[in-house]
Amino acid sequence: MRTITNPANNSTLSSSVVRNELQTLENEVADPTNGHDHDGTDSKQVAVENLIGSAWSSWTPTIYKHDNVTPVTPTNLSAYYLKIGKLVIGKFFADGLANTANAYFWVTLPVTAKRAMNIGTGTGYNGSNYYSSYLGISSGNLTRMFIGIYDGTNGAIGNWGTSGNSIDIFFIYEAA
Repeated sequence: MRTITNPANNSTLSSSVVRNELQTLENEVADPTNGHDHDGTDSKQVAVENLIGSAWSSWTPTIYKHDNVTPVTPTNLSAYYLKIGKLVIGKFFADGLANTANAYFWVTLPVTAKRAMNIGTGTGYNGSNYYSSYLGISSGNLTRMFIGIYDGTNGAIGNWGTSGNSIDIFFIYEAA
């Protein structure tokens, strides 16, 4: 029997479990009158959660100031990712990122990227305003993502401030 292994936590799913969950999804799509079990749960959602829902893995990224050398220690950090084949999907939240001189950050990736690319979007909050953030991977460093936070009018935010700062992002990229 073949298995699918999540490299982040070495958990496995047998090919028969994956096949059964995919068959459940196929049956639900083929019969539009079906979709909710007798107990009121959405069986399509349950099938997807059984297939990949438990595959989210946490990781502890290191956050660096714009110089890509000096680490920044957030007050709160939440980071999760899912790897399916070479596809990496992740979410990341950090707050308490103060006194960083400007709103450029580097964050270690959960999995090395294949190449330089734009990988996602999110928001930055400086204690009083929300701003758009740009995420990318530089060809010079495939193990970190670049996060730039912009005000939409004047470009990059200058001083990031001393308190109340946070980053909330979502990303997708191709692994090496």
